Amino acid sequence: ALLADVPGLAAAIGDLSALSRQGGLSNEVFRIDGSRGEFILRIERASLRGRVDRCTETAFARRAAELGLGPRVVLSDPERGLMLLQALPDAHPLACDDKADPGEAVQLGVALRKLHQAEGLEACLLHPAELIAGLRGRVAADRLSGQEALVVEAAMANARKLDAECFHRVPSHCDPVPQNVLLSGGRLWLIDFEYAALADPAWDLAYAGLEAGYGAAARMALLTGYCAGDFPAAAQLALRVGQMRPVCDVVSALWAMDQAEAGNPATDFTAFAQARLARARLPKLRVLFTS
Repeated sequence: ALLADVPGLAAAIGDLSALSRQGGLSNEVFRIDGSRGEFILRIERASLRGRVDRCTETAFARRAAELGLGPRVVLSDPERGLMLLQALPDAHPLACDDKADPGEAVQLGVALRKLHQAEGLEACLLHPAELIAGLRGRVAADRLSGQEALVVEAAMANARKLDAECFHRVPSHCDPVPQNVLLSGGRLWLIDFEYAALADPAWDLAYAGLEAGYGAAARMALLTGYCAGDFPAAAQLALRVGQMRPVCDVVSALWAMDQAEAGNPATDFTAFAQARLARARLPKLRVLFTS
């Protein structure tokens, strides 16, 4: 139906020779082989329609491709929530491990710095406290236990403090999970810019390290790569990134709860949320969770 309805889609792919479904949380994703090349087609899930600024996503994806950070955008239809990308050969997600290769972490830091320094990108401002408040308002009150509600409140207070201190927001991916960071041809690539915004630089760095499960060595390698080898600058940045980590986890947890309530069948979002709320317990609240 899409091949027939979306102008230019069938022509871009050519004669269809193979089609397979790929994994995806917010989108339905397909690998397509055609006479004009190999492609990835992403289609917005119907249950999530209207929740993502697809025009901003397209602008960031195209700019990432120009910078050599992302695959070529062959076709984008923001109204339909559809994007066709050039497939990367033998691509696989970034390793998710507390013993991850520090070299990959350095590459990720370099890529995020390059994105953060990109010019000509416009987007909404990411204010973590507002994001938490908005997501919290969409989640039923009984989905959070009393202890989990305390974690959310503490993260909200932390987010407000960080927001007040942030005077520099940069073009950010905002969702650099391992599935959105691919390795192909000895290079690292960023994909899926659907939550892209202008954000505190610490957001991407905290989120990337958390979702990749980085241990201390890989986290420092990530920041050293970001700071172009300036270790003292990386050590200073580590303090702010550490403060941002529980904020990122709470946002992830509330997002997952919202996905569950929206009927997204992609994964067990309840378990996803519980794991991140457990990880987000701030040091000053740990006394509440000793039983």
